[in-house]
Amino acid sequence: MTGRPTLYTPQNAERILTELARGRALRAVCRDQGMPPYSAVRQWIADDRDGFAARYRATRHIDKAGAPRRYSAAIADRILRKLMNDKALDAICRDPDMPGASTVRQWVKDDHHGFAARYRDARRIGRARPGPATTYSAGLAGSILAEIAGGRPLTHVCRDPGMPSPTTVRHWARQDHDGFAASLDDARSFCLDVVAAKLIDIVDHPREEWRVLRMPDGSMDIVPVRESVKHTELRASVLLRLIAKMAPG
Repeated sequence: MTGRPTLYTPQNAERILTELARGRALRAVCRDQGMPPYSAVRQWIADDRDGFAARYRATRHIDKAGAPRRYSAAIADRILRKLMNDKALDAICRDPDMPGASTVRQWVKDDHHGFAARYRDARRIGRARPGPATTYSAGLAGSILAEIAGGRPLTHVCRDPGMPSPTTVRHWARQDHDGFAASLDDARSFCLDVVAAKLIDIVDHPREEWRVLRMPDGSMDIVPVRESVKHTELRASVLLRLIAKMAPG
């Protein structure tokens, strides 16, 4: 038992709506002393106690699905703060009481109260900052270097679970934690060797598939499958571009 009120009362309902009108999130309001828990208020909405559901939606400017639809300066500020901390818009919009990502993009398009420029600035700041895994550790750095040296590009390595963003890793290199900049250059050199070896193997041993065809005169002939040839050419082309991109300028 938490000792917090769970039954609907007009007084608590009014207090909640007043705080929501000020731009506060429902979860934050429900953490105030004497307020019912978040789950209880959500149940009031579901049960529409004394018309509370409609009043709640009107105060929060949300539709029946529970997503805000009108521009709100308070919600816009919350979104911008999260963007500046390198959180993706789709992830932000999955939080409770947040509008859908499509709604926010419409705010950008309509440029409510100069939101478009602020949104772009927040995105730029977020991308410039190190990502969520910002703390350098020798163990994590070693894992990243090993993957790169094994032939994987940095962007692919950073997609693995628990890995920092590429921006973070580049930040480590700029700060040169424990000589990380030189280690990263060495790992990329090894990566080039691995990629070059793959390219040579493709050229020396092209992947070919053959098809047996019956000719008009009844004889049989074996011809290469053109799609297989195209795939081999594409692989070689991609690896060549990768080598050109990774090679020192």
